[in-house]
Amino acid sequence: MIATERQALREQLLVELYDYHFANKGEPKNVLREVKEDDERFLAYKYLDDKGLIRFQVEIAGMERRIYEAYVSIQSYGIDTVENNRTK
Repeated sequence: MIATERQALREQLLVELYDYHFANKGEPKNVLREVKEDDERFLAYKYLDDKGLIRFQVEIAGMERRIYEAYVSIQSYGIDTVENNRTK
């Protein structure tokens, strides 16, 4: 995946989380299957978390360091970012 594709994926995920947030009363989204099956999505969520746009909670256990829980939720900065981008 090239850089522009990664940017597009991060933007897509942020908009999806924005929509999910308001459709589900702010509940975190379970993304366990997504991040186990797709390393690019895992890295995209991690990047968005590092930027303060979302909260990415991952529980890893065992000697094999397997992911057994993964949730994301959009933060206020992420909401503002989506809304500001939609008005441009």
